[in-house]
Amino acid sequence: MRTPTRLSWDVAGSGPPLLLLHGLGATRDEFAGLRRSLEADHLVLAPDLPGAGGSPALRRRPTVPAVADVLEADLDRMGFGGVHVLGVSLGARIALELARRHRAGSVVAISPSGMNLPPERLHQGVTLAATRIF
Repeated sequence: MRTPTRLSWDVAGSGPPLLLLHGLGATRDEFAGLRRSLEADHLVLAPDLPGAGGSPALRRRPTVPAVADVLEADLDRMGFGGVHVLGVSLGARIALELARRHRAGSVVAISPSGMNLPPERLHQGVTLAATRIF
């Protein structure tokens, strides 16, 4: 029996797996306009990140590595080792973290959310923490 995933996912299409990661304040619907064309050539994996859409908030401090941990665990449960990743903003930062962990075959990082400098970490941390409240 397959272990249930932690996040809420849409999975559609066929071909090499392509993980779509939305930005902060958005949901997997951010990619609605692209999905049909991508699904023609890829198995599209589109989660709602923790605290967004149908996914529960993290129970621990919501950092980029913590979100990557949850994504990795769900990918493992779903039977995916490496995937191609397209991310926007916060999703792009998470995509780069997955690449650093050797989980991404390729990455398209659109407007990654900063270079992880202290003021950027503070802003991201406060904004991610707010997702736990709302």
